Amino acid sequence: ISILTVGDEPRIYCCESLNVVDPAGNNRVLCAGIDLNPAINAQGGDALAIAQELKMSCVQKGGTTAIPAPIKRDLR
Repeated sequence: ISILTVGDEPRIYCCESLNVVDPAGNNRVLCAGIDLNPAINAQGGDALAIAQELKMSCVQKGGTTAIPAPIKRDLR
């Protein structure tokens, strides 16, 4: 899970990265990410509040944090 600021709003992303070698033999990293805010909102959650809380927790802990239990429950 990552928090990215888009405009002035934090967004929750689920990302996956994969190291690969391309046909020319060069190392590459392929990344894909999905913005979870629309899905959270569609299920009745408050994505902005969750993202802000997660961002604050991350900043307070120096840039990384375990997802707090209340947020885990909201994301399930």
